[in-house]
Amino acid sequence: MLSVVSRVSRGVACRRVLSNGGLILGNQARSLASIVDSLNGLNSTLPHRDAIRYDKQANMKWTISEMKKYSDALASGLLEIGVAPKDTILSILPSDTAEYHVLQFACARAGFVLATLPSSCTDPSVISSVLKDTKAVSVFVQGDTRIPFDVKDENGNVISTDDKKTLEYDDVYTKAMVEIMPTLQAFDYFKSARDDTQGGKIVPDEEFGQQKSFDYVKNGLDYKNDDYPAFRWPVQTGFDSVPGFYSYKHLMAFNSDSLVMYKGTLVDGKPIKDDRVPPPADGVLILAKKNISFIDQELVTEVVEPAYLHVPKETDPLTVAYDEKGKKQGGALDHNKALETEEWKTVKAILGKEYVEAQVESA
Repeated sequence: MLSVVSRVSRGVACRRVLSNGGLILGNQARSLASIVDSLNGLNSTLPHRDAIRYDKQANMKWTISEMKKYSDALASGLLEIGVAPKDTILSILPSDTAEYHVLQFACARAGFVLATLPSSCTDPSVISSVLKDTKAVSVFVQGDTRIPFDVKDENGNVISTDDKKTLEYDDVYTKAMVEIMPTLQAFDYFKSARDDTQGGKIVPDEEFGQQKSFDYVKNGLDYKNDDYPAFRWPVQTGFDSVPGFYSYKHLMAFNSDSLVMYKGTLVDGKPIKDDRVPPPADGVLILAKKNISFIDQELVTEVVEPAYLHVPKETDPLTVAYDEKGKKQGGALDHNKALETEEWKTVKAILGKEYVEAQVESA
């Protein structure tokens, strides 16, 4: 369960825990602004206030400013690799982890829609169905954080030794993704006998039919799959690199220009720099999309979509939830409605100036 420490008069702290794992809030988050506005406001007035402690993650404790720093960095990193506002990201991360909460704030910051699937779901067919239904451009899964399973005999009985269960471990999430997208880790191909694109070059007999591998992520290319046309960026949160996946920690872009830090204003959705006009407080800079090619041996850059500013609003769609079997739980929710759900209770607590302890406690 999540527990909340409520600050009361004279600095006395009283821990309150709901039996169903929910939260009691002494100071409810205001519903008159977006999550971005609320977090920025707290950061400007109470940057050093303790926000959350992660018991299962090395007893790590973060302040308001640290939560903002990491979520802003993740928002910037995702914008810079090409995720755009209103794109959907699918999360299968546990709901009591730092990575999940940072991703929630990052989606609110950059205007992404966060689809959630419980971390108890490891069925590749369900994950595949949700990816197709959401048209998600990215998925966030656990990497080398391994999940223990009971070892069972052929009759389904749990095998125990000296009254202790025997456990085995498996990287279930990355394996599930590779099962539904076999080309995620490597794109295999065979050399042809004749390569007409290079002037009919003949491949030597000893190389004919030789199998090659190509890792999209390792070579800096977007992943592409006809079965999931919108999907581009698989992300895993482990410490070690996993072939075919972006590493969560490498996506952090600190001090990025993606989060507007220059003079600008909105004119027909496009930025105009002017020293006399202050920038939107919560603007997100979306870089121009360009086609670069050689024409008559000259490098030509064509702007397909100009750069523009996006300002997240409390009425923007923010999240949509799926259950363990992949059934959609209602439609997309905006910032205010999201804060009333179980999936966003920790965000609501932080914005309500509550101190959260993300840990599993005995009943």
